[in-house]
Amino acid sequence: MTSQKQTTSQSTSLSIPKWLAGSFSEKDFTLVEEAIQKAEEKTSGEIVPVIVKSSSTTAHIPLVLFFIFTTIYLGLGLTSVINEDWFENLWFTIASVVLMWSLSRGFAGLMLVQRLLTPKGDQKHQVENRALLEFYESGLQNTEHQTGVLIFISLMEHQAVVLADQRIASHHGPETWQDMIQLVVEGIKEQSVASGLVRGIQICSDILEKSFPIQENDENELPNHLVIKEY
Repeated sequence: MTSQKQTTSQSTSLSIPKWLAGSFSEKDFTLVEEAIQKAEEKTSGEIVPVIVKSSSTTAHIPLVLFFIFTTIYLGLGLTSVINEDWFENLWFTIASVVLMWSLSRGFAGLMLVQRLLTPKGDQKHQVENRALLEFYESGLQNTEHQTGVLIFISLMEHQAVVLADQRIASHHGPETWQDMIQLVVEGIKEQSVASGLVRGIQICSDILEKSFPIQENDENELPNHLVIKEY
């Protein structure tokens, strides 16, 4: 007889944040949770997917944009419209600075701009660090047989990371998850996060089923929930 995890977890109603709504819906949320449940019916692994808005620091971006806009402003010779009245010149200059700063702050909130103005190496490093933090915050290090697996998505950077606890990691190195990560990233780029994540969970389940099959009376130690965080 096939064993099945004993679980009391139930799907959680969730309001999808605006930054994710363009590529993810409440229906998708349910699909992902169902994929987790189906996956864990075949393996003793505990799979936790986490989506965050961004992992990278972006405080520098308004200043970078302000420098760019100022350079364009000067390059177009817009200062030539200034007349000889020093008072009008002062207010024209102040208004120009305020406008450029407002534009800088507005554009700095766009994920595309953040991605373009954050060095790739910094993005990768910060995403990996955030994934490690989420691994521990999700309690994946506390499973009885060290079989926790984190599927981490950082939306702004269009990056994904898979982290496995010690027992699984000893059987499956980082290269094991590369095809799975590629599918998840493709889903992000195609604005179909759930599609990529569900396929990734299925692949993860197939991998774990071979080396960590479901055990008799296997308990579901972690909720079958998708975690979404803005910060």
